[in-house]
Amino acid sequence: MGLLTYLAGIALVTLARWRVVKVILVASKTGRITAQRMLLIGPEADVASFMTRHQPWNTGLTINGLVIPREAPAGASAAEHEQFLSADLAEAMARARQSRPDGLFIALPWAEPEPSSAASMPS
Repeated sequence: MGLLTYLAGIALVTLARWRVVKVILVASKTGRITAQRMLLIGPEADVASFMTRHQPWNTGLTINGLVIPREAPAGASAAEHEQFLSADLAEAMARARQSRPDGLFIALPWAEPEPSSAASMPS
């Protein structure tokens, strides 16, 4: 009798745990429970790549802000590039203060993208 009670108890605890995990997963995917609120910073293509690859909503992350930096005009000097970057960082800080996220995620490539072979071929 004791062994049967023990096995039934283990089965009930396992079933109850499984059910709690399922409820929490559904709640996190529907936005009822969030693990962290994130501010996402980066160019549109890199942000889209991050969202597609990592699907943060599946892990309870909520993106509650987005800052897409502007590109300096072609032929801009280094000082102009620095001004654009400073303005974008100031905007990101203001957004972070306003939305009060739990974390920041900066989506940037590791290096400058290589030019395509078609673009670098002489005409």
